[in-house]
Amino acid sequence: MAYVYRHVRLDKNEPFYIGISSDSDYKRANSKLYRNNHWEGIVNNTEYRVDILFDEIDLEEAKKKEIEFISIYGRSDLGRGTLCNLTDGGEGAFGCIPTKEARRKMSETRNGRKMHSEETRLKISKSMTGKKKPPRSKEHLRKLSEKGKNRVFSDDSIAKMAESKGKVSIEDVIKIRQLRKDGLTLKEISEMFNTTMSSVSKISLRKTWKHI
Repeated sequence: MAYVYRHVRLDKNEPFYIGISSDSDYKRANSKLYRNNHWEGIVNNTEYRVDILFDEIDLEEAKKKEIEFISIYGRSDLGRGTLCNLTDGGEGAFGCIPTKEARRKMSETRNGRKMHSEETRLKISKSMTGKKKPPRSKEHLRKLSEKGKNRVFSDDSIAKMAESKGKVSIEDVIKIRQLRKDGLTLKEISEMFNTTMSSVSKISLRKTWKHI
């Protein structure tokens, strides 16, 4: 089912647009999005009202009524009347492919929207605070690596690491994160704890064991 609507400018009390749609709650009739420049020029300079001329009628019937009313009021671009419609009607917006210019305007409109409320954006900002660290220089990384390579573990520590067989404890998680800070590679740490480099990476990045 579809409906036919009319836009009437209040300063002159005359119709300036005829349209059809099949959406619910007359959303298209009341929308200001994706209108042509002439329509926008009128609306920017005067108030207007929306009239529903025909409601809950067959789509083909709605198209015929649109053509009829555009013919009655006349298109201003052709010098025949007051309407800013750019076609004689009947085609509607059903299944049509927007032009490149129309798609560009749609994109610009969407880019200007606020996708999150101010409160939500503040929460997101706070949650991200401290997660990004400034990049370290190559010299800094080299020094950290050298420091880690010279680190000496007791026989007892090495034995405990070997016994873990891929499983890590809370103490191991703390040690792994400290070793990464000290510059040891994922491969070096994974061999010490008899686990995978992927597991070490996730622990270091707090993708796992987030509560520690």
